[in-house]
Amino acid sequence: MPLLMTRTFDSFEEFNSFPHGRDAEFRVTTDLPYVASIKHVVLDGVMVNSASYTQATLQRASTPAGRRTLALPVHINGPMTWSSHEIDTHSLMLFSENRELFSVSRSSMHIATLSIEDSLFERQLEEVKVADPSRKRDAQARRIDAATWQHLHKCLDTHCNYSEKYQNGQRSPLLERYLEEETAYQFISLALGRPQESYRLPVHAAAKHTRTAIYYIMPRLRTPLTVVEVCSATGIGRRTLEMSFRRYLGISPKRFIKQMRYALCREELLTQRWPTVSSVAGAWGFWHMGQFAADYRALFGESPRETLRKLPGRR
Repeated sequence: MPLLMTRTFDSFEEFNSFPHGRDAEFRVTTDLPYVASIKHVVLDGVMVNSASYTQATLQRASTPAGRRTLALPVHINGPMTWSSHEIDTHSLMLFSENRELFSVSRSSMHIATLSIEDSLFERQLEEVKVADPSRKRDAQARRIDAATWQHLHKCLDTHCNYSEKYQNGQRSPLLERYLEEETAYQFISLALGRPQESYRLPVHAAAKHTRTAIYYIMPRLRTPLTVVEVCSATGIGRRTLEMSFRRYLGISPKRFIKQMRYALCREELLTQRWPTVSSVAGAWGFWHMGQFAADYRALFGESPRETLRKLPGRR
C-alpha cells in the first residue's frame, strides 16, 4: 500500500466512479459544479484520510476492521449531520470497527479521519487510564476546545508533511514509529482523556524515575524509541514520567530523547562518519532539514554545516 495517495476530482461523476472501498456510497442534492479532493496517508498503526467537497454531499461507508476511527472536521459550511449527531468544527466523532458512517452535509465541508490500529489504541488508552469509549455500539460525538482542535490538526499535518517528503524516497522507521505512537497518544489523551489532578512530585521520586528511564533510553537511541516504550519497559506511567523529567531536568522525556539524538548527530558530524548534513539527519530520523538546522543551532550555537566545516579539509 502506498504511503501517500492524493486525488482531485472535477465533477461528481468522476469522484463517484473512483473505487473508494468499504462499500462507500455518495449522493449529491445539487447540479452545481462539484469539486472533491482526497488524501490518504498510511503508516502501519495509523491511517489518516482527508476529504473535502464543494457541495452538499450524502455519504454512507463503513469504518475499517481492526481499527478505531476518529473524525475531526476541518471546515464545515453550514449544518452537518453524522450518524445522527449534529456536528461542527469543534466536534470529534469516535467510531469502533465495522460501524456504518452516514453523513449529510448541506454545503461544502472538509473532514479528516484518523484510524488507529486496535492494539495501539488500547495501549494508549491504558496510558491515559480511561475506559474504552469506542466499545459502545453507537457513534459518539464530543466537544473539543479551540486549542485542542489546533493541536490535533497539527498532529495530522505532521503525518501529511512526512508522507509528502518520503513518498518517493527513503523512509524513516524511527520517525514513522514516533508519528504513530505520538499521534495516537495526543488524540486519545486530549480528546478522550479525563482532566488529571495536579500535584507536585517529590524531588527524590522524580530523580529515581528519571534515572531509571535514562538508563533504558541511552543504549537505545539508535532504535525507533518512543516515550510509550520507555513507560512500558520501566513500569512508570506516562504522566509520572513527564512530571519526573520536568521536575528533575526541566524538559519532557520526548525532548530529552530528541536532544540526545542531536548530540549524537553532532558527534558523528565531528568524526566525519557521514559526508553530508542531510545524510546524518536522515539516519537519526530528522526529516525536516530547516527545523533540524534551527534546533541544532539552538542547542550548540552553530549550524550543522558549520560543525562539518571544522573538520580538516572542509571549508
